[in-house]
Formats: sequence, structure tokens, C-alpha cells
Amino acid sequence: MNHNGNFLKRALCALLACAVFLGCFVPSSWADDVGSEEVYDLILGVKHEGKMLSNAIIGLEKGETRFLPVVELARIVGVALDADFDVGKFDGFRFVESNPFAVDLAQGTYMVKGRTYPYSEDELFVYELGYGVKEVFATVDFLNKLWNLDFELDYLQARLNINTKDKLLYQIQQKREARRTTRLLRKQQKDAQKYDDEGVLKLPNKPKMFSLPVVDVNTTLQYQAQDSQHRENVNFSGRNDFAYGEVNYNAQLVNAPDGDKGLDNVRVTYTKRAYDDGDLPADLNLFQAGDVTVRPSRLVDGSIRGRGILFTNRDTKRTVEFDTLVVEGVTEPGWEVELYRNTELLGFQIASDTGEYRFENVQLNYNRTVIKTVLYGPQGQIETREDVYNISRDRLKPGQLNYEVGLLDADRDLLSIGQDEVSQQPRGFAKNININYGLSRTATLFSTLTDMPTNSGAQRYASLGLKFSLFDAIGAVEAYRSLEGGSAIDFSMARNFKGTNLNFRAALLNDFESEYIGYGNRADILNANASASRSFQTPFGGLGLSLGWDYERYKDKTSRTRFDSSQSLSFKKFRFTNSTKSSFNQVEHQYTYGTLNFQYSIDRNWKLRALSRYDIYPEYSLRDVFAELRYKNRDGLTAAFDVNRNFENESSKIGAQVGYDFEHMHASVDVDWDSESGARALLRSRFSLAPFGANSKYIMSNQNLTNRTALSGRIFFDNDYDGIFSEGDEPIQGANVKIGRRSSDVSNEDGGFSYIGSSKNDYEALSVDVSSVPEPYVVPNSEQFKTVLRAGQYNNFDFPVIRTGIVEGIVSDHQGGIASIKVQLLDQDNQLLDETRAAFDGYYSFEYVRPGDYIVQVDPEITQVSIPPRSVSVTSEELFQFGIDLQTLEQAAEAACDVSNLDGGITQICHDEDTSVAGVQQPALITKGEDTSGVQAASKTGKDTSGIQAIPTYKGTSGVRVSKVRIGEYSDKLRVVLDLSAPTAIRTWEQSDRKQVTLEIQDVDWQAMQSWINSKPHIIKDFKVEKLGANGASVTINAAQKIIIDNKMMLTPNGKNFYRFYIDFKKCADGCL
Repeated sequence: MNHNGNFLKRALCALLACAVFLGCFVPSSWADDVGSEEVYDLILGVKHEGKMLSNAIIGLEKGETRFLPVVELARIVGVALDADFDVGKFDGFRFVESNPFAVDLAQGTYMVKGRTYPYSEDELFVYELGYGVKEVFATVDFLNKLWNLDFELDYLQARLNINTKDKLLYQIQQKREARRTTRLLRKQQKDAQKYDDEGVLKLPNKPKMFSLPVVDVNTTLQYQAQDSQHRENVNFSGRNDFAYGEVNYNAQLVNAPDGDKGLDNVRVTYTKRAYDDGDLPADLNLFQAGDVTVRPSRLVDGSIRGRGILFTNRDTKRTVEFDTLVVEGVTEPGWEVELYRNTELLGFQIASDTGEYRFENVQLNYNRTVIKTVLYGPQGQIETREDVYNISRDRLKPGQLNYEVGLLDADRDLLSIGQDEVSQQPRGFAKNININYGLSRTATLFSTLTDMPTNSGAQRYASLGLKFSLFDAIGAVEAYRSLEGGSAIDFSMARNFKGTNLNFRAALLNDFESEYIGYGNRADILNANASASRSFQTPFGGLGLSLGWDYERYKDKTSRTRFDSSQSLSFKKFRFTNSTKSSFNQVEHQYTYGTLNFQYSIDRNWKLRALSRYDIYPEYSLRDVFAELRYKNRDGLTAAFDVNRNFENESSKIGAQVGYDFEHMHASVDVDWDSESGARALLRSRFSLAPFGANSKYIMSNQNLTNRTALSGRIFFDNDYDGIFSEGDEPIQGANVKIGRRSSDVSNEDGGFSYIGSSKNDYEALSVDVSSVPEPYVVPNSEQFKTVLRAGQYNNFDFPVIRTGIVEGIVSDHQGGIASIKVQLLDQDNQLLDETRAAFDGYYSFEYVRPGDYIVQVDPEITQVSIPPRSVSVTSEELFQFGIDLQTLEQAAEAACDVSNLDGGITQICHDEDTSVAGVQQPALITKGEDTSGVQAASKTGKDTSGIQAIPTYKGTSGVRVSKVRIGEYSDKLRVVLDLSAPTAIRTWEQSDRKQVTLEIQDVDWQAMQSWINSKPHIIKDFKVEKLGANGASVTINAAQKIIIDNKMMLTPNGKNFYRFYIDFKKCADGCL
């Protein structure tokens, strides 16, 4: 005892001596800097919304006043601050540069939101910490005035609470990173799909020598009671393959009282397209012969129609991609750089040590595209850089050249059946050549040569122009020359300016004449028009305004000016539109009239529409009023009733209509009565005939099928793996096929599916939608392919599907499972098929494994451990291969005995020293009545490296035994696996908030872990087992975000003596509905 007492005295003396010695090094200037009062250190934690931002900051306490370190606190909460103590100032901004602040220490003032205020000496002072390091200390009240973060000092808890509702910088960064991760993941998925589409097998579907035609028929029968006359029209349109091309034709059959009878207006066009390189000579993309149409430049004519040929190398496939570009720049080193195309996040980088960033192969699209880089600084700085590209559809890539040549006999049909010999249009030989060349991304050069018959004889024209983008506007300028004399220049420009769409076009003409401009004294010498339109959102709804102006000046010195305007207002189910048109001859006002339109959607089926036309000048008057009530339902029934009153001739009209979409045709009847012409009846019908049925049989449809394509086939389980439906294979009901972004109808009980939809003159990927197959773990058993689904063609493809399995196990050493180690799946030729990383307990799994022989191994580049590979066979009889464990060589050598330490005689590898199972965390075995509260099963090392606590729970009196629980968390899902002694019913409950799932098992003997808590939750936060009734168990799973149950399945022992229940949870992609 005396010895211990002397030791205590000597220790206290030593501590006192150390304290005196260290006290000699306390700077004497501290007290001088803060006044005569004593100053004490104040150690505080910093907390915000339950999160500790800092365990300790050093404040100061002087008397009853407490001060906080400003510079240190700014760093913690993310306030940008720059302090210059030599000048006596510090300034910065709170999270965004639009919230600046500044403090002038010399003047004793501070600035917030552009206004300056004084502060007292008791609120702020500079304190020297030693060795030239200084800090600013301020009171809580002063910081709240400066930063408005609602600081609250909890002196008893020694904590500084931040109660602001605004997001702090770390939260802004977390949200940005989460958004960035989600968007980049979606982009990667889209890019992967695009890459897959580019790499899949092509199945050509080119035109044949002949195919059965698709025909659309429209009939009209009209009867006029006043003169007892009737008129019948039948219009035919169709298409089919012919001579390895495509033929389109139209014809009209007429029976009219004025003498027109028989076949008329026959048009036939032969078209051959290039679907692949080399399909047409000279790199042509399109060739047409027969009745064709060419389009000269605007001031020449709108179009020229006749019999002839047309060929072009212009790409006729409609794509969104224009070109690629490189986006690069310089900023501060270490800043985050995000790249956007409009609102789509394309990429992310960290600026290099020199501040440089560079994004290559950035896709540039047609129409208006904003390429934007957003730069984020470490203290919340945000800088945005934008480049705007406005690219019209007729623009070419730099260096690209295309041309179009048309040669034709103007205004004559290929087949002159029923054609009048006297034509109102000029006839003769015509040719038109268009050439375009891409100079740069912002400029395309073009030229046109036209030779055509006109009302003043044959005319020849040449033009040269430039299409350009300038200052976020698109425009074109074109110079014309008539080889018979005369010239012109045409200019156009369009852009969006602060939400207003602006368009302007003007043509100056010098003795230039054409079908469009006119001839003689009525030919234009100036032609100009302009328009502006804009949409607004108002408290009353959407408001749209537009103005238009058109001006023409002629050779005879006269002019014509027209103005038009429109105003529309939409809110809820109402829409009002008012439009006016005015015309002036020279300066003399000719007329102004308007149209008022009203629409009201009563419900999904009923709509009311009213229209009124009125004159404003030369005198105000009401022309007529029209009202219509229309009904249409989803079954195809349409009906309408309308009334019309004309105030100019004092006439009235009443009409009614009824129509129905029958299964094979659409028919309608219109009847009306006019006070001047009496009663009239009109009967219409429309149907299509197409070889879209089984074995190319004709079907009849109420839709126009001439521009549609058909696809059918069978979806089936290919049990013999030969890709052909044969005996032993199983048809799949309820599945569908994906055609690009579209889907077919679901398959019937025979596995048959069908699709009739829009065609596309380009390759589209076709694949079975495995997510629609009612069984999990299935994959297609045919190579993915793409083909061209041409208009008017029937296609038949079968889609075999096979069942796949799972290979799973544990990677372990003598201490247990090895977490995060990379595991590979190889085929028998040692080709890598898949790889994954083991979970926290060493658990790994490979899903969707096709039947076959495989090798499972640890990544051979991992040399720290020696783990032999395992061979495994997946067969149709044994698809799920469990227990393919990978063990270190040392552990495998220790396998010297088998024990049955669990009820049911489960035999497992054990150590000689004890009965623990190698590589497996064993739950404690609990007997009846044993108190397990608070019992924790720690790992052999006593160190929890996974953030999961395992607590064994009660043992039921009878029933199924749960011997093990496995939880594997992946990037996109979480899997819970229960090892069961026998199959049993497991009921699942999903809460409405989609963040909690409950499993209920009756009469169960639970011998597995009771709960775990994930320290870093990605999908699941925790797992807990509670007693349910007398002998049941209720398992509650709480999620960190919204989840859905993806798959659940009871697996048979498959050669082992236990069952397994799988349940997979997935994150909701866009929120659960």
C-alpha cells in the first residue's frame, strides 16, 4: 500500500511539472489580442441534419461570449472564403456566387446582398494562433447575419447545430454526384444498346422479283336530292415488289353525272433503294422511274411533275446525328467538368494539373443543339460555357457531296389512261440538277440547274447559294440567273430570340420571271415576308401570339401587302383561337376579316367545337356561325351533329355523321340539309387488303396498310438447343418481341405473335423481350440480328429461348469468406465469359449461365492467395449449381473430418480442432427457452469488417428449419437467400412507400442470423427477424430507396440436402408507380 501511495504522489508531481513546463510555451500575445479577460478553448462538434460534419472545432470563450473560428467553419460548411489579413479584409460567397459577402476589418463593416452594415468589437476579432497563422473569430449571431445558416450553439452538448433549410455544399455535391451517376449509367446503357445494334448480324430483306401487292381502297357514294344526281369514286393505292425494286401506284375510278366515267389519274412509280453499300451503282441511294416529281429552287417553281427518271446519292434515311466534334478548354486544376448536350449529360472529367479538359467524339445533332460544359469549383463555384449549333436537315457534314438529277416529260403521266389532251400546265422536256457540298459544320454550298417549259416558253435557270448558321440563327442566300435574261437574289433567316421565333425572307428581282414570280407587268420585283411567334404560360393557361407580314411589289409599280395575326389561349379543357387577315393594295385598305374558334373537351369521348367568321373592314359584319358536337370512343364508333348559319346569303345547314371501325373496314354515313341545295347523303368506306396473314394469306383491315410492315413468328423454349421449333420444345405464352423501340403483341398459347406497324427504310434490331417471358433466368438461343422491315412486306421469324442457371459459391480461407475478390467464369476453351466480385462474406454468383461445361476461378492476376479452380456442369436437369466453393490450398488440406452438427444430418467440412464449418459463418444453435437477447455472433477475428451485426434468435418448436441467411448487394439489386430444410409457403408484403418489404413464414425453426445493419447502405439499410405468432417468423427489410420485388423462386435441393428460397429486390428506375 505504501509503495502504491508513493507512486501516486510521484506521478502527480511529474504531471504538474509537465504542465508548468508546457505553459511556458503558451504565447503571451493571446490575452493581449482579445482583451484583459481570460480566454478558454471551446471544443465543439458540428452537426447538420443528423450528420456530424466535424467532431471538433476549436472556438474561444471569453466571459459569457463564445466565438467560432470563421475560416475553419467556412471550410467545413462549404462557404467560399478568401482572407487577406495584411489588408484586413476577407470576402467570399455562400455556395453560389450570387450570394456574396465581405468583411472590412479596418473599417469595422460587413457587406451582405450589396448592403453594408457596421459591426461591434464584441462580435468579431482576429486572433493569432502562433507561427504567423491567424484566424477570425465571430459570434454565432454575427455569422447568422453574414451567412444566414441558422447556427445554434448547444453548450451542454458541446455542439454547433446548423438548422438552415438550405442545402449545404456537401449535400449539393452529393446530389450532383448521384444525378451524374444516374445519368451516365443511362447513357452507358443507351450506348451499349447502340453498340449492340451496330455489331449484330444483318439479315438483308431486299426487294424480290415479285411480291403480292398491298392495296388500300377508298370509296365514296354521293347523292344530291335536289337534282337526283349521284356520283361514285373509288380510289386505289398500293405497292409491291417488282423487278427487284418497289412499285407504287394510284388510280381513280369515276362515275359522275357530268360524263366523267372510267379509270382516271393513274400514277405508277418504280423505286429502287440502297439498303447496303453497293446495292446501286455510282454510290446512288435512290433511283426512281415512271411518274416522278422534282423540286427546283424556290423562286423558279414549287415542283415539276411528269414521267421520267430521278436518281440521287442523297441519304434518304432519317437520322438525328449530324457530325462529331471535340470539346476542350482550360479551367482551374482539379475542377469538376460536366459535358451536356442540351439537357443530356454526356461525360464527366476532372481538370488536369494544367487545368485542361478534353471530350472527344461528341455527337452533334440536327436542329438546335446546345453543347454546354459546367465547371464546379471546390468551394461551390459554378461556371457555364455554351456553344450553340443550329443545323437544319438539309445541311451536310464538312467534305460531304450529294446530288439529285431529274429528267422528265413535264405534266404527262406514264400511263395516259383517261387523261385529257388539253392541259392547263405547260408541257415539254424538263431537267433539274441539285448539287450540295458541305464546307464546314456551319456552311453548306449548293447549286441548282433547271430547264423547264413555262407559259412563256422554255426557260433555263441557274442558281448558287449558301446555307449557313450564324449567331444561333439559320439562314440561306441564293443568287439566280435566268439564261434568257434576268437575275434575282433570295435571302432567308430564322432564329429564336429570348423565346420568340423570328423568321424573315426577302427576294430582290431584276427582270426575273418564272412560274413562281409571274410574267410581264405582274412579275415581282420585290418579295418579302416576316413572322414572329411566342408562347407564354399565364395564370389563366397557355397563351400563344403570332404576327405575320407579306409584301409583293410588281413591275407595274403596284404593290400588295398582307398582315395576319393569331391569338390562342388554352386552359384546362378549353381552347380559344382568334385570327385576323388584312390586305392592302398600294396603301389602300382592301379588307380585314377574322375567325374565332372555340374547342371544349367535355370528356375523353365528347368534344364541342364552334367557329365564327366575321368581317372587320370595310364594314363590320358577321359572316357565319358553325357549331359541332362530336363523339368518339375506343371501340371505333364516331358520331357528330353540326349546324351552320350563313348571314351573307341567309342560308342554314344542318348535318349529322355516324361511322364505325369494323374489324375489317371503316364505314361512315354523312347526311345534311341545306336551305338552298336541299338534302344530300354521302356514304364512305375504307379498307386495305394485305398478304399479312399466316403463309402470306390476305387479310382485310380498317387501317391503311400500304405504308406498314408485318412481322409474325413463334416464341418458344428451345429444349433441344437446335434453334428450330420441334417435338419437345414448348411454346411461350404472354411474351413479345422488341422491334427497335417498339413491341409486338403478346404471344398466344401456341407461342405465336404478330406485329403490324410503321415501316423504316433502315435496319432495325429484333429480339425477344426476355423480361416478358414468365420464367426468370432465360436468354435467347439465337444470335441477335437486325433487318429492314419494308413497307408492304410480310416477315416471319421464330425466336427460340432457353432456360439458364446459376453458379454460386463462397471464396474462403481459414478465417472465413474473402470479400471483394474477383471471380471469373470460363468456358472449356479457357475463354473468359463473365466475372464478378465476391460479397462481404465471400459469396459470389453467376446468373444466366447457359447449359454447358465451365471453369470457375479466382482472377489469376491475384497472387496473394492460391485458390484452385473448380469445374462445373450446367445441364437442363440441373440448372442451379450451388456450393461451388473456392478455397485456399491450406484450407482444403485441413478438410479431415465430416460432422453432422445440425439437425437433418447436413454433412459439411470441418476443422480437427473444432466443429466450425470452413468458409461459412455458423449461426449459434439455440435450444428451447434459451434467452438470446443481446447475444452477438462475432467473426473469428472479433472484427466486423462488413458493417453487419449477426444476432441469433429463437428456435421454433417444429416445422421448416432456416439454417442460413445470405444477403448479396449488387449495383442494381439485392438478393436474399434462405437455406431451408424443406419447401414452405413464404408470404411477401410490400409497403405503399416501396421502402419496406416483409416476409412471413409460419411454423418455422429459425437458426440463422436475426438482423444486420448496413453501415453504408446502397439499396438496403437493415434486416430484422421478429417472432410471428407462436412459431412463425416475420422478416422485415428496410430499403434506403424505393425498391420492387424482381424475382422470387423456391429451388429444389439439386443433389444437396437443403432447399433455397431466392428473392431479388431492384431499385425503382424512375420511381415506382
